[in-house]
Amino acid sequence: MLITKFDLYRTEWLDLVFTNRNKNYGAYELRQTYASTLLKSMGIGFFGVGAALAIVLYAARPAIEQAVSIVEPKDKETPVNITKIKPPVKVEPPVEITTPAAAPVTPAAAAPRVKTNAIPTEVVADDLPTVDPPKISELTAAIGPQNQDGITGVENLSGANGTGDATAKGMGTGMGEGAGTDNGVYNFNAIEVLPEPVGGAQAWSKFLQKHLRYPAVAEREGLNGRVLISFIVEKDGKLTDFKVDRGAGFGFDEEALRVLKMAPAWRPGIQNGRPVRVKYTIPINFRAPE
Repeated sequence: MLITKFDLYRTEWLDLVFTNRNKNYGAYELRQTYASTLLKSMGIGFFGVGAALAIVLYAARPAIEQAVSIVEPKDKETPVNITKIKPPVKVEPPVEITTPAAAPVTPAAAAPRVKTNAIPTEVVADDLPTVDPPKISELTAAIGPQNQDGITGVENLSGANGTGDATAKGMGTGMGEGAGTDNGVYNFNAIEVLPEPVGGAQAWSKFLQKHLRYPAVAEREGLNGRVLISFIVEKDGKLTDFKVDRGAGFGFDEEALRVLKMAPAWRPGIQNGRPVRVKYTIPINFRAPE
């Protein structure tokens, strides 16, 4: 028979183990009083630990109280109200555009057959794809040479009041080539009908201001420029033989040539009822944005 639970320190087992032995020996007594001795020792141990912990906590109480004490603030907090201020709205002043009456151009007595067209000669170029319409003073400018006896010259166009305050000058060179030949290049004083842009001066001005871009170097330095460019209006109206007669540098010359080379065809000049080649010289003014 197996015994699943037994206690070696019970009296029956102790008597069995110490049969025919000296029970007055200390081993028997130790085994007999083992349970009570264990309880006493555990009680004394727990009591000692608790007493030591209490003494330590009591001794450290002032330091703990000082560490966890709440310090009252000496100064009272002053509430601050912050009001969000909106930046002032910048109101652009209205721009008034006055349209003066266009002054008719009086042809010179020395060249009664010269016909001048209103070709804009001053363009404000910037880096925006859309620009304001050109000024009236720019649209009423006429370009064309006035030659006397084969000598190239410049004629100032004057307004109707006779004060001579027109905003542009007619520029041109008389080549005098083939006045009676098909491939000759005519100047203005020998042309019955002058070449002109398709759509007139306003369409030409819009084309220039749409495609011209201000050179980066000149814009950064705030520089203005004036470029004189000559070209030939062919019989079919195409513009060819571009030349810079007077440049301004800083990229103005290259930009003016680039845009003129992509210009659409003009209406050709007419002489004796047939189209002929005509040389044109126009100034293009660049004004830095203010």
